[in-house]
Amino acid sequence: MTDQNGRYGDWLHLGIRMLAGSLLVLAIASCAGTGGGLGSVAKTQQLAQGMKPAEVLRVLGEPSQVQQVGGHVVWKYSLHEYWKGYVPYYLVFDGNGKKLQSWYADEQEYQQQQSLWIKALTPKMQQQHKQPAGKASGSASDQSDCAKKYPVWEDRMCHCHNVC
Repeated sequence: MTDQNGRYGDWLHLGIRMLAGSLLVLAIASCAGTGGGLGSVAKTQQLAQGMKPAEVLRVLGEPSQVQQVGGHVVWKYSLHEYWKGYVPYYLVFDGNGKKLQSWYADEQEYQQQQSLWIKALTPKMQQQHKQPAGKASGSASDQSDCAKKYPVWEDRMCHCHNVC
């Protein structure tokens, strides 16, 4: 469509704004799967014992897993907690799966996931931050002494490898 003077400008800008708005809505909606995106752990405050599965689905959306465990139905979610990341949450329903009995964050599973990420990323980080030949920062024994002095991975990466 054109304006009174036969130009497309205003209509083009309107179309671009509508497209951008639609993409924004789509992006936000895509975060709603398995827990609801950033800060989704706050939604657990809306849970109450005795809730029906349909009520839980309205709050958290579809679970990532559903299992029968020891006579209970268990739903698993990955809920986002600010400054921490995605934490595994388990919702336990009665044996018939009709009433929510309890829910909890599995901190041990979260820590195991973090350890796996650190193990997977450490070689890549070391590889990326190696100094060029001829500019090594100390001997192997210096690096070993540094590693002994800083047993925590993050401290060692910062003080021994200058990756802060």
